[in-house]
Parts: sequence; C-alpha cells; structure tokens
Amino acid sequence: MSMTEPLRLAMMIGSLQEGGAERQLVALACALRARGHEVLVLTLRPGDVWGPRLRAAGVETVCLDVPLLRPLGRLSTKPAVFHALRRTVALLRSFEPDVLHAWLFEAEAWAFLAHFLGAPGRLVTIRGNMGGDVEASAWKRFVRALANRRAAAVIANARVLARQALANERCLSARRVHVIPNGVDLERFEHAKPADWRAVLPNHVRASPVVLCVANLFPYKGHKDLLRAWERVHREHPLARLVCVGRDEGIRGELEQQARDAGIDRCVDFIGARDDVPSLMRSATAVVLASHEEGMPNVVVEAMVAGCPVVATQVGGTGEAVAAGRTGILVPPRDPFALSLALIRLLGDEALRERMGNRGRSIAVKRFSLERLVSAHEMVYRSIVKPK
Repeated sequence: MSMTEPLRLAMMIGSLQEGGAERQLVALACALRARGHEVLVLTLRPGDVWGPRLRAAGVETVCLDVPLLRPLGRLSTKPAVFHALRRTVALLRSFEPDVLHAWLFEAEAWAFLAHFLGAPGRLVTIRGNMGGDVEASAWKRFVRALANRRAAAVIANARVLARQALANERCLSARRVHVIPNGVDLERFEHAKPADWRAVLPNHVRASPVVLCVANLFPYKGHKDLLRAWERVHREHPLARLVCVGRDEGIRGELEQQARDAGIDRCVDFIGARDDVPSLMRSATAVVLASHEEGMPNVVVEAMVAGCPVVATQVGGTGEAVAAGRTGILVPPRDPFALSLALIRLLGDEALRERMGNRGRSIAVKRFSLERLVSAHEMVYRSIVKPK
C-alpha cells in the first residue's frame, strides 16, 4: 500500500462515554477522517457522549449491544453473546477494514474473538493504563496472550507501559510494540475563554484560588486521599476551593460524606462531568491528580497545554509528562500528607505557579500535539498493512 492511499480503519471501544481513552479515540478518529481515511467506530454498549462529534466529522458509529463478558456468566446470556459476535463479524466483513484497532481490554477481547472468527483487518491493541485488573485475573491474562499472538501492533501511550507489557505479558515481542504519547487538540484550549467561577460554583468568592481535579469518580483515582490532603490545605489556605470534575461511578455520595465528616464540605465541590474543561483549566490556580495508577493521564497533559501547574502522583507515565519541579510537583501515591504539602507550597507561591505553567505549556505544545498523535498512528497503521 502506498503512503498516500486512504486506509479503512475500524476502531472498537466499550462505549462513547466521557473518559480519557474515549477522548483520545474520538480525537484520533476525527483527525484521520479529515485526512481522507474511512473510519468506523464500533462500541460494545450504549453511551453516546461523543457520538455527535464523530458523526459531524463523517465518522460512522455502530453500537454492537454486547452483553457483559464473563467467563462463567449465565447460560441465558450466551445466545445474546453469540448473536452480537456474529453481527460484529458481519459488520467488519462488510466494511473490510485494513486495521481493526481495539481500545481497552474488553474491546481487545471482543476484537480478538471477531478476528479469530474471520473478521478482516490487521489487529491493533493498546496499553493505556497499568493493567492491574488484567494482571489480577488468570482468564484475562490468558485472553491477552491470545490477542498478543494475533496483534500486528500494540500501542502504549507511555514508555513505562511498554516496558511493563514486554516484561509481564506472554506472546509479545518488542518489534510489535510502539510508544505513542497522548495528544491534545491545542486549538480547543487556545480558543477556550477562562471560566467565570461565580457562574460555576455556589457562593464563590472572587479572590478564592481553585484547585481543579478532573477524574471520573473511580476508587483508583484517589479522591479519598485528596480529601484527606485537603483537610491540611484548608487549614493553611482557608479560602481555597477544591473542584472535582468527573462522572460518578458510584462513590460520589461516599466522598461527599467524607468531606462533611472532615468539615471541608463548604470548600469542596463535586460538579459532575463537564464539556468545558479547557475553560475551567484556564481559570484554575492548579490542577491535581491523586491516582493510584495511570497510563499517560490526559488531564496532566491538558493542564500543561492550558498553562496550569500540576500536582500529581508519580504513577504510570505521569512522570514522562510532568517534569518534576519544572512543570509541576510529583508525589508518591496514597500519601495524603505529601499531597497536601505540595498543594500548600503551590498555592502559596504565585511566582512558582507562573514559571511551572509557562514551562508546561511550552513543553506540551511540542510533545503532545494532536498532529503528532495522528501522524504516529498513521505510520504504525501503514507499516502493518500489506500492499494491495
């Protein structure tokens, strides 16, 4: 295949809900379509936050309605699984993709099954997080080993994830592993106007500094650690507010109760998922991420693009994005005390915040542009597609 001939690309993911992997897939799919490639996005289940943007860009989306995949699931669900699998194979045979790119483990397992049953396309999988859930499950490790045997390429968004995969996974060779850092739509941030916090938060005082946490409410995102750290931050900076943006995954009530019990509920806000994160980041004093595990977290890269200093836990590829002491402060995971000291230091030093923000933006626009993300994926795709 020539280096200019359009590709036919099928991308598969669990759903199009708000999330880091979903955001990367959508940005990549839209940009590839703008370059003239044919792109089809398949989701295992409903959830269409990003569907309108994809369709506006000319990217077709199809929901496969796949039941939850459990190795010992009820027999009554098996006919639905087989029906969805037959439909998936039929759709892919009709589309005839050059590449079938699966995002996250469940889509990887489903794409492997479809590929095994004759779906066309060179299989590509990703490593976008530390994969603790896969390592803890024997059947998931087995499925991943099978998928590795069929995958023409495995894309990791951080060097540490590539090293981990090569060290711990079966049937994976270094020549098939590629590292492509996440990309950010720079124009989305450049055109964003700073948010008016008085319109976002109840009882906001104009001079109040705002620390922004953008992370869906999963336990591994470390919100409990962050709230414990905020108790000390509140004593040192009583006017500061912690604003948590993200979809509730079942723990919001528990977190709100923790804030009430600690007496910090008046300076902690949970405002749910938002589509104006660039504006919020441009208005924030700092961005914080307290995760226990990560791949290459979009939020720290986006904060850097927005010129906002970062406090984050040293997990996954975070240290590959944040230059410790230059663009942000890195602390150990599960350490509320260290997290609080970093936040207190940043809130108390305006000159430090400005230096870190300016350096972060300068680095991010060079290393994490959407253009680099798209070109790197395009190169990998073309390297594995056989000439026609």
